[in-house]
Amino acid sequence: MKLYDYLESGNGYKVRLTLARPGMTCDWEECDILAESNAIVWYLAEGPALVPADRLQRARVLQWMFFEQYSHEPYVATPRFIVRHLPPDSPRRAELADRLERGYDLAPYPHVRAWLDRVAAEPGHLPITARPVAR
Repeated sequence: MKLYDYLESGNGYKVRLTLARPGMTCDWEECDILAESNAIVWYLAEGPALVPADRLQRARVLQWMFFEQYSHEPYVATPRFIVRHLPPDSPRRAELADRLERGYDLAPYPHVRAWLDRVAAEPGHLPITARPVAR
């Protein structure tokens, strides 16, 4: 299997995290496209370690994946992309004033911080900027 990925992509990161699980391997090539990362993650995650056998539990996993893509992505990933990759005079920067003023302080959300810490403690976890090792 070969993963075509862009290192700064949060969507690509989800796929890399899934592939970092013990026993999963792929060849990696950096590029600037990645299509439908949740479908890729679902395909790779099939099995008891990441996809529950119970129908309701599987639906809850999908519910979280849909929430992440449609509620988290526009408010975190899109502004990050605009700030990192578009010029200062880009009209898209007008979208950011309110989002950037608020920032992303997680102090008022200790349960989110605890969840992030649990995720980071998972076997095979890697930071978003970690370049996959050739296998």
